Amino acid sequence: MLKENLEEEKVLKKDLNAQRRKLDRLEEKYIEDSISQEVFEKHKMKYNAKISELEQRLGRTPIKSSNLDKAIKKGIDICSDVASVWAFSDYQGKRELQRLVFTEGITLNKENRRVRTERMNTLIFQIAHQAGVYKENKTGANDFSIIYPRLVEPKGVEPSTS
Repeated sequence: MLKENLEEEKVLKKDLNAQRRKLDRLEEKYIEDSISQEVFEKHKMKYNAKISELEQRLGRTPIKSSNLDKAIKKGIDICSDVASVWAFSDYQGKRELQRLVFTEGITLNKENRRVRTERMNTLIFQIAHQAGVYKENKTGANDFSIIYPRLVEPKGVEPSTS
């Protein structure tokens, strides 16, 4: 997809430059009195509309990073060692990582005291699998045991004040 976007951006820039050259030639012909003002205005509007459309399409291309290689390397590093990233992240970082890895969220089965994940981000799964940090259980599902905090003391029991 990245390759396709880069190729599309390249084609759009080429078309944009071609349209600008055509407009420049049209203006030169008008200045040299080779064409009438009516013909000039008609074709000028056509070229300006095409240029405007190409500029808008070019503005919508998603790739706008001068450090794209660094960003890709960092993404691969994160995906290769998700456990370490999780361990060293703050609360917000853990939430973002959780949304990235488990795209459909995480559910809790209170009876079994298990957290279930129905679907994992396929790109991250493949990177983790290649790095050897992901292991499936017998059913192929991602089950993680969790430890619940201790229960609060029952009502009426108060700690000693001495």
